[in-house]
Amino acid sequence: MIKRFIVLRFFYPCWKYGVWIPHELSSHQLQQRVDTCMDLITSHRNYQWLSNRITDDEKWVLYVNYTRRRQWLSAGQTGVATPKTDPHPRKSMLSVWWGIKGVVHWELLPNGYTITADLYCQQLDRVAEKLKGK
Repeated sequence: MIKRFIVLRFFYPCWKYGVWIPHELSSHQLQQRVDTCMDLITSHRNYQWLSNRITDDEKWVLYVNYTRRRQWLSAGQTGVATPKTDPHPRKSMLSVWWGIKGVVHWELLPNGYTITADLYCQQLDRVAEKLKGK
């Protein structure tokens, strides 16, 4: 049996506002956007620039990462206990570089290190060496 509110939600219109835009574009600006998009599409056909893109990201990774999961339990059963996490957990910085085909390079930084300009340049050199080897 289908509930009435489901039918109302999917088949009857409701009042909604349009999206705010910062300003209206002139016809010249709209044409510039179309031209830029066409240039990008054409250059991608001639030279596969998207497949050569490399990007990176950094993330703090916890040494111990407890996760609670829901469990199917019968009446009277107790679930598996999960310890609470430490309010100040031990963590390390993970730096990952990847391209269109997957991860190119990753490294765990020593405890207490963060990304600086020098470290970033060193990582760029290591990524370039790995890409030359492929």
